[in-house]
Amino acid sequence: MTVMPAQNGRPTPIVLEIVGPAGSGKSTVFDGLLRADGCIERKPVLSRSPYRLLLARHLASALATLARLRMLGRRTTRSQVAMMAYLRALPHAVDGRRTGLDRVVVFDQGPVYFLTRPSIRDRRLAAWWDRTAEIWSDRLDAIVWLDAPDEVLLERINSRPKGHALKGRPEEDACAVIVQSRAVYQGVLERLEAEGGGPVILSFDTSSRTPYEVVGDVLAAVSRHAPARASL
Repeated sequence: MTVMPAQNGRPTPIVLEIVGPAGSGKSTVFDGLLRADGCIERKPVLSRSPYRLLLARHLASALATLARLRMLGRRTTRSQVAMMAYLRALPHAVDGRRTGLDRVVVFDQGPVYFLTRPSIRDRRLAAWWDRTAEIWSDRLDAIVWLDAPDEVLLERINSRPKGHALKGRPEEDACAVIVQSRAVYQGVLERLEAEGGGPVILSFDTSSRTPYEVVGDVLAAVSRHAPARASL
């Protein structure tokens, strides 16, 4: 994990993202990190002040990119445009916050998640995708990868009260979706690591580690790379 240098004389926060297939425990670990340390904060909400103008500029840029690539049309969705703008605007929002090296920004659905979305991985966006991955390879300090055996993931998905697209589906079909999701994530992680000096990957099997243990290990990793954070 690399502590980022100052931007315009102001130090920037450490940036983490929690990723993994459905049922791996991302929300539980995310909530645990926020409760464990007051220096850990959520991602900026770009639809709110003071980020609205920044978001508007990148929405316009995303539309211009799609137009240049002749991708504007009936199949262009608002979510695709929003994700493109989000991926390019968010680094500026994170580094523009009035914060310092004693702060950590954690994503539950962040750049890695959006880089795996099918509309963002459209082959016509390959050059744009590569440049965006390069940006986040430089900006992400660590990625917390959570996983568990397929049968454990399915049991969690089917037993929890909230809905999910895989809930109640035949086991064979659901496992195929999980395997595909895991493969796409791993491809993105390998791409981010391949840049050299990219994010540290912290991997956990949540079938053998409790959320409390995972949170503790993540905090310890942050502490090792940010010794000024006395609270960790």
